[in-house]
Amino acid sequence: MSEGKFCYDYPKASVTTDSVIFNLTSGILNLLLIERKHDPYKNCWALPGGFLEMNENGLDCAKRELFEETGLVINTMAQTGTYTNVNRDPRGRTISIAYTTIITNEVNLKAGDDAQNVQWFSLFHLPLLAFDHLKIIQEAVFFFQVRLRSGQLPDFLNSLTNRQLEELQNIVDKYLQ
Repeated sequence: MSEGKFCYDYPKASVTTDSVIFNLTSGILNLLLIERKHDPYKNCWALPGGFLEMNENGLDCAKRELFEETGLVINTMAQTGTYTNVNRDPRGRTISIAYTTIITNEVNLKAGDDAQNVQWFSLFHLPLLAFDHLKIIQEAVFFFQVRLRSGQLPDFLNSLTNRQLEELQNIVDKYLQ
């Protein structure tokens, strides 16, 4: 062993991020998904996301991957979970950190990098999803339910009107019943 340096002979897991981006417009909650360009799950719908680079933290990775795959720039997101199921990714041991936010405006989207398509889907009419992304989405919706009921809102929800907050509460309650 080198002096002053720690070297371990243990396998290392990869770290990824997944972004659960909702758009609340006219009482409808849509979810942003990408169609994967490459295997695994080529041509399947998934959350925008990807591998953490050595020089970035989780939130920066989520923002970067979101921009690369959708063209969307998001400034504020909240971490909603960490996913460690041993077999969650067929490429090998992968741990994912999930982030979420809600926007209320129309945005221009452009598929790029690992995405061949990008599209909004109704939360109530999602396509078949890659990996464990349905679980990640469900837990993000639960995150909103808990925050709305407790009044402990993440910063990005402070810009919503009272009416929008009521709409969001009704939608998440209906989804989780």
